[in-house]
Amino acid sequence: MISKLRINAFTLIEVLIALTIGGMLLTAISVYLVSLANIWFIRGDDQYFNQHVEGVAYFLNHTLKNAVISHKTEVASIYWDTPPGYSEFEDPLLTFHLKEAPALLILPDSQFTAITCHLYFEKGDGIFILWYSNHKKIENSDDVQRTLVSPLLNNIHYCYYKPDDDKWGLYNTPQKGLNQKMITPDFLLLDFEYEGEIREVPLEIPKTNRKISVL
Repeated sequence: MISKLRINAFTLIEVLIALTIGGMLLTAISVYLVSLANIWFIRGDDQYFNQHVEGVAYFLNHTLKNAVISHKTEVASIYWDTPPGYSEFEDPLLTFHLKEAPALLILPDSQFTAITCHLYFEKGDGIFILWYSNHKKIENSDDVQRTLVSPLLNNIHYCYYKPDDDKWGLYNTPQKGLNQKMITPDFLLLDFEYEGEIREVPLEIPKTNRKISVL
């Protein structure tokens, strides 16, 4: 009986080999699981970035298409202007008017039926909408609301169509006419960046909308 037990028992070396192989298998499985988790994490990051860019592009396109003309200006529905309280030496911003404020621009317990908006881009901070109610007296820049649309916008390019040359021009800054006033671009090219990945999205600047008073 004792002899049989000795024959079937594992030696110390066999036990050590088995433990080593088991440890290697557990390590390999752990590395595989971590790698798989990282793949899903990266995939989730990509989906977040794409969904964010598409959502921002949809919001801006939809908002600009709803821009209307104010009888206060009687100009195109989207034009260059300086927000109230800002210095005349500061660059004007793309400005537009809305009959109703979208959900993103509604303050708690407030509802504005007519607002003026300015697209504001700050390198490193993203793109904002500066806005205020047309029914409220604006005394200085503190009365202008500032809403972040996307912190991932890294750059803006201005696209102009040149009918004389039948070509498109892409510029890093807004172009000026003979009167030295800024010309409203036909498109904006928005550069979004996240974790080293860059996506470019065109944003159309709609032509003059029907004349509707928002004041």
